[in-house]
Amino acid sequence: MTRKNFTIILLLFIFTFLCITLSPVFTKDLKDISYSDFRLAIGPFLSGIGVFLNYIAIIKKEKNVEKQENL
Repeated sequence: MTRKNFTIILLLFIFTFLCITLSPVFTKDLKDISYSDFRLAIGPFLSGIGVFLNYIAIIKKEKNVEKQENL
């Protein structure tokens, strides 16, 4: 499994976890939502941002390698 495929799979797991964790928030009224509803989702959300940035870096690296090979 390549690093790119692994990061895509990891992003899908993170997105699924965030959706499951935040699903009760969508059923509440706006007044009833508090910080404690988001506590379990903050860490995975920040990790997801890091994985997404890593994915973008991998794509840029692959494009640079392709450009160098074409020269």
